Amino acid sequence: MSVYLVVGGSPCWAAADPYKNCQWDSYDRAAGPSNSADYANMMRELVRRHGKQVVAWEVWNEPNIGRFWTNPDPVAYTNLLAAASAAIKDQQWNATVLGGALAGTDVNFLLGMYAQDAAQYYDALSIHPYATGAPNDCSQYMASFYCGVEGMRAMMIHNKDYKPMWLTEFGWSSLNGQGGVGEYNQQRYLQQSIERIQQWDFVPVASWYNLIDTNFDQSAAVSEHHMGLFYSDFRPKPVANWLKGYRQ
Repeated sequence: MSVYLVVGGSPCWAAADPYKNCQWDSYDRAAGPSNSADYANMMRELVRRHGKQVVAWEVWNEPNIGRFWTNPDPVAYTNLLAAASAAIKDQQWNATVLGGALAGTDVNFLLGMYAQDAAQYYDALSIHPYATGAPNDCSQYMASFYCGVEGMRAMMIHNKDYKPMWLTEFGWSSLNGQGGVGEYNQQRYLQQSIERIQQWDFVPVASWYNLIDTNFDQSAAVSEHHMGLFYSDFRPKPVANWLKGYRQ
């Protein structure tokens, strides 16, 4: 097992929230950092301490959606990526920097990054190609696993970016309805997505999200809480049993 480290989120003192009150710990927790140098310095220190245990460093998480970056801005994100990448490489020249960590297959945000020459600041582009249907279903093009990834790769090639693409999150929820596909389809879709990934020579790494369900109260009907290979009490789901057999 290898570790790639995702570093995102700002403490109050470092957040770019103009209305924050750090005395009361009241601030926008999705605000990006007010100073890229602060984030970069932290990354440098993390690499100094843990560089031998980490195979890749992912700069932020899903900066293209408001849930993780208020008022998403490819220019601001690329500035952060540039500062972080320089700090990481300064501490460990051969470290792998992952840029993007984009939610879905957001070609428009990626295009904005390319306008700032973002490709020079990462070793691989990371994306989270979550889909609403089966892996090979392209009826909702950019919410499709197959067509979404292909669209992002086409954008990379169009911008002469031939670097690898890491799928640092993908998966389907086993919840029946409400954004989930049920346990049977969760297992089928993992199988189909693995078959597809094996055809993509530009994807060296793909990580299923999540290992364990996060509905620890056993009642939450939220699709994201049911993404695991295992139930929240650590019993294996059908998808885990299939994956175990596949690996053997």
